[in-house]
Amino acid sequence: MVPERLTSLENIIASNQCRFFDIGKALKEIRDTRLYKLTLFETFEAYDRK
Repeated sequence: MVPERLTSLENIIASNQCRFFDIGKALKEIRDTRLYKLTLFETFEAYDRK
């Protein structure tokens, strides 16, 4: 069962890599341009925890 589970998890990772990258890019832009302040958060870290 362990090798099958590893294969299953690797397939999940492989099929969602582009989403992970896109989310990272979006969060970086929100942080870098301080867009989080539009939602009344003082820091990006506080925004990220919401």
